Order: sequence, then C-alpha cells, then structure tokens
Amino acid sequence: SEVARPVPSVFPPSPNPSLRGDFRSIPPEKKTTERMRGGTVQINWHDLQPVLTLDFHPVSRRLATGGGDHDIKIWAIASDESEEKLPTASYVSSLSSHSSAVNVLRFSPSGENLASGADGGGIILWTLHSTDDGEAWKIHKSLLFHRKDVLDLQWSSDGSYLVSASVDNSCIIWDANKGVVQQMLEGHLHYVQGVAWDPLGQYIASLSSDRTCKIYANKPQGKSKNTEKMNFVCQHTLVKAELQNHDESKVRLMYFNCYILLMCIEQVR
Repeated sequence: SEVARPVPSVFPPSPNPSLRGDFRSIPPEKKTTERMRGGTVQINWHDLQPVLTLDFHPVSRRLATGGGDHDIKIWAIASDESEEKLPTASYVSSLSSHSSAVNVLRFSPSGENLASGADGGGIILWTLHSTDDGEAWKIHKSLLFHRKDVLDLQWSSDGSYLVSASVDNSCIIWDANKGVVQQMLEGHLHYVQGVAWDPLGQYIASLSSDRTCKIYANKPQGKSKNTEKMNFVCQHTLVKAELQNHDESKVRLMYFNCYILLMCIEQVR
C-alpha cells in the first residue's frame, strides 16, 4: 500500500483528518501562505493572434499592445496600493488603421503621441485628444517611405523626431511634426532590427542581421531658420573581430622554424 507523505510545514494542515498526510489532497485555497504573494495579468484580446509589441505610457498607467490582428489596443492598468488584490487590466479603446501586423509601438516622451510601425513599411503617428467620454487617439500623420516591414522605432528626447528601422536595410529619421523624411541612414547590408537614440540627441545606434552595429553622430550642416540642420554621419561600425590573415611567406617561415626546432630536439634525444 502507498505510504502517505507528511505535509510540508509551510502549509496548514487539512481541516479534514482523513486527508491529513496527503499533500495532493490539500484544497488549493489552503496552499498559500503570507510569505508568497503574486499574480499574472493576462491579456487575450487580439483575436488569438500573436501579440508582437507593447509599450507603457510615460505618465499614465496606460499600456498599448499591438499584434498580428492588425490592431492596437489601449489598456488601463490598475493596482491596489494595499497589495491585497491583483493588478487589473481594463480595455479602453482600439486603434484600427493598419492593414497588416503591428510590429512596434512607442509612446513619445511627453505621452502626447504614439508611433506604430507595421508590416509593409507603414508608420502611423497618433495624437491623444480629450473628449467628453475621456480620451481618444486620432491619426496625426501617416509616414510612408519604407519599402518593407518596420521592425523598430525610437523617439528623440524632445519628441520632435522619430527614427525607424526596416527590413529594407535602412533607417529613416522623420520630422514628427511635419511627417516628412529628415534623413535616410543607409549602409547596412541586411535587415535593420533595432535603433536607439541617446538621451542627449548626439548619437543614433542601429543594429542589423548583417552582424554589425553602426553608431551615427550628429554633425550639423549650416542653419535653417536659425536652427542647426540635423546631419547624422556614421562614425563607427562595431563588428565581431576576425583573426587577421597572416602573410603567406611569414606562415611558411614559421613552419620552417618549427621544423628546424623539431629536428634539433630529435638530435638531442
């Protein structure tokens, strides 16, 4: 017959004496202690399609998610300060203007704008508006220049510009207010999978599946309306170090010296 296992001390004993000693029979509500608290908020509302991206609003407790259903969902995240209840996620609204999978979402530093990038190269800039019902995100600009899927986006620290990375091997710096191309950054030989804009606005970094990371520095050229004209130039290309090929004559000399050394050792023996 099976020997009953003792109940671990961290769990309270079962109120039913006949079940004591069998850990598998302890009711679920009795398997928690004050030392263990936690929970997971699951969001399953993208037509069972993959959720590909998400980003938190920098000011409010809003969360934006985007996925393979072509939709963007805005959620309100709430939590009990006493930590007695699990956090909750409440649906707020849907932004439905993309015609393909949404790969990346990025709120601007102020939270007034949201940038979304999708398959096919489309980028949409959304602006937050106050309404009688609360809030609404409306299209501010549609940015169409990339020829293929957009994989990453990053705002400048002041929210005036946006840089995008695409499967077409390029990065584009956009004027977010005008919705026009400010500059194209080309040089990668394969998909550009990520971009980053340093907080001081001096550098942009891009990484690609060509196994390189490029660092661009802003070298302004002249002024336009009393402001310096942005001009990013590639300063460094980070690549995995490869062993340098030795000159063939040097290799032959090395082998010859090794041969002479071995012959001398044999003679000594």
